[in-house]
Amino acid sequence: MDTPKDSLRQLSTVQKRRGEDFFQRPLSEAVFHFVNASHPEEFKSKSTQKRIRGHVMTVEGRKRRKLPRFIALEINAPSKPSPASSLSHNNEPFDFGRGTTALSKLVPHSLTFHGAYPIEPNARARELIHFMHTEGDSLFRPFRYEWHAIALVDSSAFHLYLANAALFLFQVSNKSSIEYGDCVEAGQYFGTCLAQLARRIGNQSDSTSPGLITTILGLLCYNSCRGRWDMTQIHMDALERIMQLRGGFHGLESNVLFFTAWFDVLVSSFYDTLPRFAVSSQISDIALSRGTLAPDLQAILHSLQEFEQLQGIAKCLERVACLASYVNSNSERPRFWRNSVEAGKLIIPISHSLLSLPKCSDVSESPEKNPVELIEDMVRIALLAQLAALKRYCSLIADELPALQTRFTALLDMGRTQFPKLELWAVVSMALMMNGQRKLYVKTICQLMKRMSLRDAEEAVKDVKRVIWIERISSQNSQALEAEIDEEYAR
Repeated sequence: MDTPKDSLRQLSTVQKRRGEDFFQRPLSEAVFHFVNASHPEEFKSKSTQKRIRGHVMTVEGRKRRKLPRFIALEINAPSKPSPASSLSHNNEPFDFGRGTTALSKLVPHSLTFHGAYPIEPNARARELIHFMHTEGDSLFRPFRYEWHAIALVDSSAFHLYLANAALFLFQVSNKSSIEYGDCVEAGQYFGTCLAQLARRIGNQSDSTSPGLITTILGLLCYNSCRGRWDMTQIHMDALERIMQLRGGFHGLESNVLFFTAWFDVLVSSFYDTLPRFAVSSQISDIALSRGTLAPDLQAILHSLQEFEQLQGIAKCLERVACLASYVNSNSERPRFWRNSVEAGKLIIPISHSLLSLPKCSDVSESPEKNPVELIEDMVRIALLAQLAALKRYCSLIADELPALQTRFTALLDMGRTQFPKLELWAVVSMALMMNGQRKLYVKTICQLMKRMSLRDAEEAVKDVKRVIWIERISSQNSQALEAEIDEEYAR
């Protein structure tokens, strides 16, 4: 009895012979075609020339045809499953919502994904990678494809990427799961990543490698998304030490430089501390090259130039104004709010400048501030809050906003300044980002309105719009605030 292998060989032989019979059969016996003409000029007619060419090309074309290549494939169904690789967890293919078609049918085991991997992935790992790309068609996650690009350069980073993929896949049916420990598969990948990380940190030749830096950035992403800011401080300490040992950022690719700057200002914004690293020249300040300044803001900036202490905050005001103009001109473009890298390049340089300004004394240490210190602190906090609100609209992390609101509220009882228009802008901007519990803000606004001889809330808001106004952030809550101001102002 013939085996399946013999049958395949016989089928291939039959197909090959059939091909030879078809393509190498002798030409028809009617090789010659006669053309009748009564005059030599008739051979030049179009119909005669077409008939001659058609006959010649048909015969010549059949001569030049090549035999088709028939390839016989031997398919052996293994009786036992193949041994699991280092990435295998013996998981069954998962159907994540495409009818009854399992993922294993969508992604055959023989399908090779484009690109090279630091470790040869098994079938399950390929399913997870495919899921991450498929999920991107229907669910937006910031920096999804940038993380995919840098995760493929290092083994530890790749395991961390697979841990995220396994967790996100697990969340399809378990919405409340946010920790690696909630999913066994994600926990296994994460454990492998941490074990490799601990071993590599102790290796002198590998402790400053770009792959290790990428893995630490991945851990920063994981912990910041879950509000574990104490852990982000530990990771930033490690990142700063590695940069010191390697002597800077040389040899690091653009995505690594971007995420280093991003998490530096992200963590510093939460704690309101000085950034650890300088902003790379590759992260361009997009907003500075676009937008125009309103006349009211130009007058404010001119008045700030008289105080040396306020030079830094004046430059930041100008940069945020250009940013606001750029955002307003692009806010109707849906892709603008989904372009996380562009948003980061807009936010990073300005945040870095604001966080690098000299800090005024804390309210608990000094309950009184001079007017120059007070306006500097109020504007600095208001600008940081504007950037935090912009981050939220771009689906980015902005956990610093509640702390900024608390600190700004404490400044309202510390007197007024000689910059009423700028002070009004700061108070109104912060009030628009609050939901309820803003009576103190409304009273302060009314005091400034009387000082500036403004008639009603509408006029006050128009005055604020002529300084800095990001339409998407401020307009949604403006009518409710105006109603509260008019009610208080009428008393």
